[in-house]
Amino acid sequence: MAGPGNALLSGLDWKVIGRRLIAGQANADPLRAADSVVGVALAVALARAGFAVLSTPGVNAALVGLGARVEPFGIREHLATRPEAAEAWQALCARAGITDVDLGSIG
Repeated sequence: MAGPGNALLSGLDWKVIGRRLIAGQANADPLRAADSVVGVALAVALARAGFAVLSTPGVNAALVGLGARVEPFGIREHLATRPEAAEAWQALCARAGITDVDLGSIG
């Protein structure tokens, strides 16, 4: 997952990321694992960019800022739902100043 600019999420191979995370776990889902690790890194990047963290029991965690609500643990599925979602995501990353964030080294 390393590399500047991967906060845009374009070009991420979610299955490869997930397989690395679950190596040796026969029943684990690589996409779910990737959703989790990318979601955590993305949440940290957005929080550092000034987004507010919303976490309520029974509701998906979200970050709110710049007039947008982001559910970082569902971002892969969100981006896959509509062609214009990726373009909107890239614009939000630019406004938030996280376009060049390396999610693989955030910590």
